[in-house]
Amino acid sequence: MLPLAQSPDAAAWWRPDQTEADPVAIRTRDGRFAFGALVAFTGILLLSPQIWFPILGPLRIALVAAGLAIGAHLFQSMERQGPAAPSFRENGIALALVCWSAITIPVSFWPGGSLQVLTDHYLKAVAFFWLIGTVVTTTSRLRVLAWTFVVCAVPLAATGVHHYVTGMFWSTGVPGLQRIHGYDGGSGLVGNPNDLALMLNLIIPIAVALMLSACSATSRWLAATAALLSAGAVILTFSRAGFLTLATTAVLFAFWLLRHRAPGKATVLLLVGLCAIPYLPAGYTDRLSTITDIEADRTDRRQDAGGTIRRARRGSRAIRFSASASDRMSSR
Repeated sequence: MLPLAQSPDAAAWWRPDQTEADPVAIRTRDGRFAFGALVAFTGILLLSPQIWFPILGPLRIALVAAGLAIGAHLFQSMERQGPAAPSFRENGIALALVCWSAITIPVSFWPGGSLQVLTDHYLKAVAFFWLIGTVVTTTSRLRVLAWTFVVCAVPLAATGVHHYVTGMFWSTGVPGLQRIHGYDGGSGLVGNPNDLALMLNLIIPIAVALMLSACSATSRWLAATAALLSAGAVILTFSRAGFLTLATTAVLFAFWLLRHRAPGKATVLLLVGLCAIPYLPAGYTDRLSTITDIEADRTDRRQDAGGTIRRARRGSRAIRFSASASDRMSSR
């Protein structure tokens, strides 16, 4: 998230003793529609309702929600004659990366695929984080957006657990190694198990923060349930990067508890992790053992990827050779 506290207009926006006369508070009231569209955009990106309701597919609802959020924000910025976005260095870097990606598409290995990645994924991510940095300007909005992530994590994680329980696996080509399908079966932000583990790992710290800061028991239990369910789903994806991220998050959280003089809670967290080891899914420890021993990785992803590139290059050379041979034959 962009560091709003560095902006003169948004200085100390997070303080609870902010007065109504603060310019940030006035801007907050003006940006309700843009913020609502941002929340809708977040839910659409994560849950992909068009997968379950195909009639929504042609409507490009994610693009519509993002367009409404950006349009509303730009209109309100022009109305108050203010800047459309804070002049942060990070915004300039992100814009430069977009321009560089667009310029280098013609010389890429696969221009069509590069254009698809740029328009389907990268531009959405840039627009999403730009909107967060410019629209989420109060503690209440930050909390609403955080709860949006946590609530969306519940169906994501539950779907992963359901796929594992019901045996919805895709073939890895390796006997004994099965991976669950992603949330929406191959498309979207969490269409494969690795992306699902990545997204859930990003949301788990947010859920823990909401659990610790919640004012009601219902909110604490909801955040705790989302965190535990997400952690279980990360394990069931059999993602090695997902495990490393999850373990790092747990260790950092334990250190945070120790620093805040809560050794009892840190000990409980450690005991829960140790007690969960016997209940790990079959073959999970074998999967993790390949993290440090690449030769033991039966999926052989890196070598297979290299082979695919080499085959593609050989095919390209063969096509050029055939074309040149055909030209020589026709000249004769």
